[in-house]
Amino acid sequence: MDSDRWQQVDSLLQSVLERPPEERDTFLRHACADDQALENEVRSLLRAQQQAGSFLESPAIEAAALARAQQQSKPA
Repeated sequence: MDSDRWQQVDSLLQSVLERPPEERDTFLRHACADDQALENEVRSLLRAQQQAGSFLESPAIEAAALARAQQQSKPA
């Protein structure tokens, strides 16, 4: 992907994320018009962001501490 296309994808992704979740699908369809590849790329990044969201929202030390606590609480 060239830098102009990446900039377009990134800009559109940021615009989608600024909208309430219930408006994103309609906005994205209209913004992409007939560019299915653009829509697919943004949707892919949006899904990845949503899946990683909870992981990225908490500091790593908290995640590590929680994982350690869960590991210690399991019977040997």
